[in-house]
Amino acid sequence: MIGSHPKLEYLQSKRSGLENQIKKVQAELEVGTDVTIKDQYEKRLSLLFEELEKVDQDIVDCQTKIQGKSINDLIQILHSSDNPLQIDIVRAAYLNVLRQRGWKNQHHPTTPNEMITQLFKIPEGQFGYGAPEEFVAHVVINLQDGGLISALQRWGERQLGQGWADLLKQVQQQIQPAQQTQPALLIAISRGDEASTQSQSDTYYQIKAWLIRDTQDYQAHRQGISPIIIAGMTGDETYAQVDLPHELPNLISQFLVESNHLFDSDPELHICLPVELMNHDVDLWKLDDGGPVKPFLGRRYRVVLRCTERWSRSYKQEKMWKQKWERHKSLLEKIACDAFIEGDDDDLEALYYDLLEETVVGLKVKQAPTAVGINSLFGVLLQAGTPIAIWGRSNLQSTTNDIELARVLGLCQLSNLLHTVKEERQKARRASADAHIGHHLSLLWDDPYLVPPKSA
Repeated sequence: MIGSHPKLEYLQSKRSGLENQIKKVQAELEVGTDVTIKDQYEKRLSLLFEELEKVDQDIVDCQTKIQGKSINDLIQILHSSDNPLQIDIVRAAYLNVLRQRGWKNQHHPTTPNEMITQLFKIPEGQFGYGAPEEFVAHVVINLQDGGLISALQRWGERQLGQGWADLLKQVQQQIQPAQQTQPALLIAISRGDEASTQSQSDTYYQIKAWLIRDTQDYQAHRQGISPIIIAGMTGDETYAQVDLPHELPNLISQFLVESNHLFDSDPELHICLPVELMNHDVDLWKLDDGGPVKPFLGRRYRVVLRCTERWSRSYKQEKMWKQKWERHKSLLEKIACDAFIEGDDDDLEALYYDLLEETVVGLKVKQAPTAVGINSLFGVLLQAGTPIAIWGRSNLQSTTNDIELARVLGLCQLSNLLHTVKEERQKARRASADAHIGHHLSLLWDDPYLVPPKSA
């Protein structure tokens, strides 16, 4: 929206006058019968339309000039500060505007200049104010620099006049809900069939990652997901299975570096694995975040497992998977143990039929799985559409996995299980590997509505 401007106001007033004249001439034409007089009115009407067309072009030229000045003024204001912290506020404001307007941006600008240019391309729509003005309001509310705030305030008032104060109030009201968003990082590890076929000795995998800025928003509107590409990489690289324990922690560290400026709170990490890798100790992968301590992934973030086979168009149990996930929603406020039945891989057929029960959404695995792959317990979870499972990768010595998992599931509501699992992994630091379930605790939390777009 462009605020008060003398030349633009004059042109708009002139246009309104021409429209009124055109209506009057058209009215005279409708009632007139004299051919000579009607001919005069038609010529007059033609001249008025020509003049209206010229005024319309003058209005467009004027608006373009004003908008160009607005862009330049805003860029200059933002460049007047040499505080490097401002770029994070600017980027967060830009992403907030895109999310608020449900705008799919094909580009991913990194500088204020690029962001501002993109914002001026977004239609005003039903909002009553432009995307650039909303962006500036977000920046103003989050800044600490008094001089910069004053300059941006003046810019906003020039753009919107009295409407600027109303916009600031609206954006202020949006901030509290925005702080409750939950980002997620999806890291998909899938078989590289071509490379695996060419190899005589190993299976090869591809690794891709996406950032979801707000899980609830994405589930509702399928907006706000971005692929993460590491500089110097294409995303099509393949890695031998034997190299995964070394390569994956390094890649995940880089994915986090590439995306950490896009969210205020820690993301959930969804590690999406093929069924033969489902028992990998991904929560024990060590992160390199630049310090002397390399923390375990599962002690630093909430880490859950997902199954990549479910993303396939050929997955036959998608309907059952979604039904069971919907069922789990009705249990979120109950103690977590209420959502699980117990079982193990001693009898896979019996386990399968137990999991098929309509009310069953989760499996608590009584003892460490003895096998992986499609013909294992993990294949049964996939076949039965079971979205949730919890297990220990190794058997404890001083107690049993069954007892410890029951303890963990009794500590919280189902809605808080991801946080409780993270806490158990942290507590395990002071205990030996065979004495605490947190050293080898895995959680499958397979949300069918939190997947990359099928085009990906």
